[in-house]
Amino acid sequence: MGKFIAEIFRYGVVGVSSGIVDFLVYVGLTRAVHFPELAANLGAYLAGHVVSFFGNRAWTFRSNGHAGYEYLRFWAVNLIGLGVSSAVLWIGLRFGIHDLYVKVAAIILSGAWNFIMNRVWTFRPQVR
Repeated sequence: MGKFIAEIFRYGVVGVSSGIVDFLVYVGLTRAVHFPELAANLGAYLAGHVVSFFGNRAWTFRSNGHAGYEYLRFWAVNLIGLGVSSAVLWIGLRFGIHDLYVKVAAIILSGAWNFIMNRVWTFRPQVR
């Protein structure tokens, strides 16, 4: 149980870091460059994705598996996470909720999906 709690804590730290990158890129793209919200969400999510992969591989799950295979699995998990994030943003905007509030909710919900799948599939301990 202690290992699981430690993973959740480390995932939280990495998640907050990648979430901050995601949020700041989103704000920059929507406010400074005037991208549409869903297009900005894609760019922002991808920026957070990079931080998330390296942080989770090296620190959260301390993986020693094949980095290439793990990245492919990570990318598959994150494509679904991007779908969750985009759906939450789209629905929230349709209900008239301020986009920055919805973006925070999208980061949290897609992050929960990503943690579960990365723990059980992407960075699962290698059996030797």
